[in-house]
Amino acid sequence: MFEEQIITLSKRMLGRSVEYFDDFYHFRNQIFKEISSEFE
Repeated sequence: MFEEQIITLSKRMLGRSVEYFDDFYHFRNQIFKEISSEFE
């Protein structure tokens, strides 16, 4: 499920297929950006 969603989001947001390391880190950082201050 996650892989299908990240491929769909990558195509929508980046206009291309997902590239493992760079894109996974980018999406992870975007997801946790809003709550990261809770972990400081």
